[in-house]
Amino acid sequence: MLRRSFIKNTGLTTIALAAGNSFAFDRKPKNILPGWRGFNLLDFYSPDPARNQHPTKEDHFKWMRDWGFDFVRMAAVTLYRLALGHPNSRVIFQNANDCEVLSRAGVIRPQQVVMVRGSGVDLDRFKATPEPKGVPVAIMVSRLLHDKGVREFVAAARASAGSANGLRWVLVGSPDPGNPASVSAAELDLWEREGLVECMGEQTDIASLYAYAHIAVLPSYREGLPKSLIEAAACARAVVTTDVPGCRDAIEPGVTGLLVPARDAAALAFAVQRLADDGDLRRRFGAAGRELAEREFDIRKVVQAHLDVYQALSA
Repeated sequence: MLRRSFIKNTGLTTIALAAGNSFAFDRKPKNILPGWRGFNLLDFYSPDPARNQHPTKEDHFKWMRDWGFDFVRMAAVTLYRLALGHPNSRVIFQNANDCEVLSRAGVIRPQQVVMVRGSGVDLDRFKATPEPKGVPVAIMVSRLLHDKGVREFVAAARASAGSANGLRWVLVGSPDPGNPASVSAAELDLWEREGLVECMGEQTDIASLYAYAHIAVLPSYREGLPKSLIEAAACARAVVTTDVPGCRDAIEPGVTGLLVPARDAAALAFAVQRLADDGDLRRRFGAAGRELAEREFDIRKVVQAHLDVYQALSA
């Protein structure tokens, strides 16, 4: 029997099979080292896109000179190499950037790589629906963490206050008190009192929320492949998100949505206002998003892709 391990910070699945035994690796430094902000290979290894090869010893020495030697990060690389080093193993990636980072760190081999975009969406539950009548609504569905771009969302709402189209900004989600990146209760209370955003708290019927909205927004700093955006695509909603790993992989820029720089509230406000003012463009993006979801994100296809990997390994 095979077991799976999901490494949440990089959005990948590792599957290993050897001599009838299965192995699941779930060593995550964020669980081992309290207070560390979570394991991310980008923190300790910055690939050179001009090169197409595994790093040399000189590369590693350069990395140590640039970043300063850090035993914890070096240990993390070593553990990943051990965990993923079995010759009969596969690593499923949700976005190309994570694959590139692990490849350039010398952790994986090309023959191990399987690309599956996201965790899938139930197309029967998340249906394409016509836009509602009334003023445009921009909605962000996320945990209320700073690195999800919540502050930028609120700042963009502030910059758009009083717009002629009456654009509404709706924030769906709740703080995560145990997470150092969480929005504080004081911040949330301030935003509600300002009246710039409508804070709906944690919700369960996300499909109904997208049916009620016109534009899906996620100004995150980095993702594996955000489920909120593929659910929005399935609901035929245009997307505005950031040009960062994971987020850019969830849309087709200029076809299903718009990309903006991370941490740039002004650019975010401009892009959302552009879609709020152009209903034809918005609906065209939404229709293309539904086609993308049917082609790439259908949960049945995603499940089958994982089963195909298991079957290939156990053959």
